[in-house]
Amino acid sequence: FGVLRGSLRLLGYRRTCRLLLRSSPAPMRDELDPRAFRWFCAVGRRREGSKLSYGSCLEMGLLRWWILRWFGVRSELQTGIRR
Repeated sequence: FGVLRGSLRLLGYRRTCRLLLRSSPAPMRDELDPRAFRWFCAVGRRREGSKLSYGSCLEMGLLRWWILRWFGVRSELQTGIRR
């Protein structure tokens, strides 16, 4: 998360997203194979269940979006503010 956090602070959200897009393969399918899906969920549970702070929701969302792209899965990150 350190690199992602630094990129967000230094480059901003849009430029960080463009950098992540350029550094990952283009998605080719709409779903993960079952083994990859189980691994992805396990990583998410370990991060969320930890008492250590690994990053903000934006950082975690960007990381998950980027990992899904590496698996070749089409994904989309939606951000917003709840009032």
